[in-house]
Amino acid sequence: MAPRNDNEPTDGKKLVGFPPGWLAILPKKVAAAIKDISLDEAKKKLPAELARHFEKIRQKVGSDLEVDLARAFSHLKNRSADDFKEGSPGKIRATDGDIQGAILHDNPTFAATVPIALDRLSAQKAELIGSGVLIRICDRTFLLTAAHVADFKNEGSIMIPGEYGFTSPSGWYYTMNLPTSGNRDDDKLDVAYVCLDKNSEDNLHSSCRILDHEDFIGRNRSHS
Repeated sequence: MAPRNDNEPTDGKKLVGFPPGWLAILPKKVAAAIKDISLDEAKKKLPAELARHFEKIRQKVGSDLEVDLARAFSHLKNRSADDFKEGSPGKIRATDGDIQGAILHDNPTFAATVPIALDRLSAQKAELIGSGVLIRICDRTFLLTAAHVADFKNEGSIMIPGEYGFTSPSGWYYTMNLPTSGNRDDDKLDVAYVCLDKNSEDNLHSSCRILDHEDFIGRNRSHS
């Protein structure tokens, strides 16, 4: 007699587990802890290992990046709601997981996204304040970020991953002027960039990727 699978319901209806696309982007320890847990079980109570993982991410990225990610994936959520109005919850989650996995692994923008930290003069250690994307235009490397992130330079040194740890990028900074209200929250564009000098470009961490013309042209052709 075959042993009973605790993840198999007694009514014969197969439960759906976490999609492979989700498991692939999780740390191995977290993925191993939740791979046999059904989505129905996880919906009732989030697995402890996964909950701890999410809390660590929340503490590391800060509220600013957390909001940015929620906005970035809101389109995926809305698209799923439109495409799978008649589909099962399991099919929806499985498809979302595969799409999300493809976005994280195959999208060069994620590899070119770098964390931005702030080294306050009065603080003992740097804090994560946002993120930026590295792009190359006319043989120059730019760090593109939000103006509300760049505004923190008035409170200390902005830091990005260097070859030997976080370092302050040198170069030419440009931040959009504040709107007439004087409140950055009213800024409709909210854009800033740093044109890195040669020393900062050469000192980028080896894991940093810089998007160039071919990254954009190639992706546009693949979708045409």
